[in-house]
This record gives sequence, structure tokens and C-alpha cells, in this order.
Amino acid sequence: MDAACAYGAEVGTLANYPSWLVTESADIYGTVAPRLNVPQAGILLAIPVLLLVALLTWRGWLSGLRLWIAIILYGLGGMIS
Repeated sequence: MDAACAYGAEVGTLANYPSWLVTESADIYGTVAPRLNVPQAGILLAIPVLLLVALLTWRGWLSGLRLWIAIILYGLGGMIS
């Protein structure tokens, strides 16, 4: 199940989940199945982290910690989703 992080874990049916959370997509072997929409969730998580780091860079705050803040926030967001 570890490989499912790249294209989403397979779910039983699309009807059991909200439409924004699942999609029919192919895996590495081309098998099309209903899966969690992990790439879109990653993008939605990355945008606020990018904006925060851009703000910190623009203002010159926390110059030695910005990378670590971004890594921690992105990692915590991955654990939540």
C-alpha cells in the first residue's frame, strides 16, 4: 500500500466519498480504479506553505529557519490528510 501515495489509495466506490476527494485514475500499471485524489490535495497543501514562505522571505523574517518551517508544515499537513 506504500506505492499508493503517488496516485492515491484505491477505494471501494466513488459513491462513498465526496466528489472533490476521489477520482478515477490509473496507477503505474495503467489499471484504472476509483482512488483518493492525492495529487490535488498535495497542491492545495503546498500553496499556503509557499505563500507563507514567500511572506517570510519578503519581510526578511526568520532567515535561517524558513526552510525548516516549510518542511515541518508540509510534513504535518501530510500526516493530517
